[in-house]
Amino acid sequence: MDLILVVTKPFDWCVERRGQTLSRHSSQEAAYKAALDYASALFDEGVRTQVTIKPEPRTFAGVLPE
Repeated sequence: MDLILVVTKPFDWCVERRGQTLSRHSSQEAAYKAALDYASALFDEGVRTQVTIKPEPRTFAGVLPE
């Protein structure tokens, strides 16, 4: 099974597969839609795919959350 990640970045969201960024988005909704579109295209090619959210730590005023 393949894996597509929706990764939360400090100022945007990106869609990744196998460590490669497929696309970047300014809204969470657009990133989820793109991830589902990628998964659907892979499914059409016979590749089973899971879409997962991968949050990354965000910094505010230079301070990492605990």
